[in-house]
Amino acid sequence: MANNSLVVKKESKEPILLPLIDIDIVVIENQQISITSALLGRLASQNIAVVVCDNYYQPSGIINPIGTNIRHGQFAKAQLQFSQKKKDELWQAILHQKIFNQSFVLATYNHKKESQELIEIANRIYHGDTVALEGYAASLYFKTLFPNLIRKSNTEIDARNDALNYGYAILRAAILRYIAASGLLPVVGIWHSSNLNSGNLADDIIEPFRPLVDIIVQNIFHTKPDQPTIYKKEKLELLAILQSKISIDSKTHTTSDAIGICVDSLRKSFLSGENMLKQPILGDL
Repeated sequence: MANNSLVVKKESKEPILLPLIDIDIVVIENQQISITSALLGRLASQNIAVVVCDNYYQPSGIINPIGTNIRHGQFAKAQLQFSQKKKDELWQAILHQKIFNQSFVLATYNHKKESQELIEIANRIYHGDTVALEGYAASLYFKTLFPNLIRKSNTEIDARNDALNYGYAILRAAILRYIAASGLLPVVGIWHSSNLNSGNLADDIIEPFRPLVDIIVQNIFHTKPDQPTIYKKEKLELLAILQSKISIDSKTHTTSDAIGICVDSLRKSFLSGENMLKQPILGDL
């Protein structure tokens, strides 16, 4: 680290300086990379998330800043006191937007019938069994967009699934970064509530953003469905998702900024006791 920049040194090549102010996330993929504790501390103080990968080059952990907001106590208290009824309303709104965004993705790839069915499901979210409706919508969506997708298997590998997980991990890291900056508690979710998950709130917020990853993965594998793995080129495409454009609050923003707007609106919801949530809208640019 030098002059408020991350210094990247590779063998005998000239060092590369990357200003910290221009960095959202650092992904450490190669396990031969060395990074100093001083730099890790500085990244945390600058609210920059660090993602580390496993032996298979898949994201396996996130290092995020904590308690970076001076009004952390006030915001956390409001979050904890938010009523269950209001949480249920927020979760319905999140699922509604997620399924609408999924319907746009299917329509983009000319799956008109299935897209219309998802719209009908989204409109029933406020009046039906949200768990059953979300489950059916997810099943319809994935089998239509990614036929024969292998999501979980100890013996079979599906590169599309690896790409989806990689992209979702990037989004999740960015969301956790904004949660830390907002003063909210990442462990306290709206719907997700696992005692073993320190990022329950991020797993709620990510839902309407997921289709952004799905579009990139579909574009990658549409012409090469049998590609055995994801390579550096595809990973760079997925990393670039944070700088892609999306509509939120009737304006166009980068995905990174849209996440910040969404988290801030959620904090306002907790403080006011009302649903003030702003969410990303696909197909509204």
